Amino acid sequence: MTNKMGLTATIVVEAQSLNYDEGYRNLSVLKKLRRASGEVFTYASRQSLRYSIVKQGHEQFGWKLVDVHKKAGRAGGEGVLQAVPDSSITRSEEIDLFGYMKTDVVVGKTKDGKNIEETLTRPAVVRVTPAISLEPFFSDVEFLNSKWFADRANAEPNIANIEQHRSLYKYTVTADLDRIGSEIWNDSISNLEKNLKNEEWEIIKKKYMEPVSDTDKAQRIVELLEVIKTLYRDIRGRREDLKPLFIVGGVYEIKNPFFMNAVKVKWEKNEPLIVIEPLEQIINAQYQYKENDKLQALDMKAKTVVGARRDFWKNYDVLSTIIDKVHSPEEAIDDLGQKVKDYYGVKRGSKS
Repeated sequence: MTNKMGLTATIVVEAQSLNYDEGYRNLSVLKKLRRASGEVFTYASRQSLRYSIVKQGHEQFGWKLVDVHKKAGRAGGEGVLQAVPDSSITRSEEIDLFGYMKTDVVVGKTKDGKNIEETLTRPAVVRVTPAISLEPFFSDVEFLNSKWFADRANAEPNIANIEQHRSLYKYTVTADLDRIGSEIWNDSISNLEKNLKNEEWEIIKKKYMEPVSDTDKAQRIVELLEVIKTLYRDIRGRREDLKPLFIVGGVYEIKNPFFMNAVKVKWEKNEPLIVIEPLEQIINAQYQYKENDKLQALDMKAKTVVGARRDFWKNYDVLSTIIDKVHSPEEAIDDLGQKVKDYYGVKRGSKS
């Protein structure tokens, strides 16, 4: 198995009003970003996408959600919500993929019997960017009222206004495949070995560093990809379909989100098209990495997968000029899943 490989995929979806910010008075405001051009773009935060992905993974595949508690703050201060001390990546897909913080892990006792506590953290191994709109926001506002309820109560209706924006959105997912199901790389835990007695370290190692099998590692990432394949977001009485309309990515020896800033969309006669040139430059570029003390060339074209929804993109047929085959988004995700299985050495055809 080649070491230190990463999965990356940049995805385009179509949706409406995915994430609201703090409003004022009776106006609900969308989360927004402003660019130097003066245009305004709406976005769904990284946290909102993480929530939707983990929630769907729990419902669709039975992912174990980590138990959470609130640790009391010092001197009566506000407590911190965090994973319970006994939680481990072996038992919870959520913290294996998306990390944790635990400030109250007991690692031993003082001579007078008091607990010695340490803070353990795990950076996210799967990272998700915000989903940023590819079409500018034009300040569309919907007027709402509760007239039906008010009529039934012989009362005046409540009035509200809510910003609305339907757009194509783009986000990127990355995963460090060599860090899935492992804490060996996690200095937060491994550094404890220097300061603990042998018997104390053995307890910590057994509790938190129990390895996950390669089959289970592959299964977790394949399930993540399956969630992305049918992702949705529940918001304000709506279920927004976030199935990919376009996806480009691969499993590479270099852990760069290659296509994060390369996927661009233009419109011609009310039809969207994917801008080809930035993708073509990256796929044909020369990138190198070191393996066995030798520089190796990264074969981007052979390792890259492209999926696009037929009859949605005006230039669908032109996409084949940059890649040997254009899949449907679902087929592209299946191809990425197979590349993940190949990395972990899982047999082809396995359901994991």
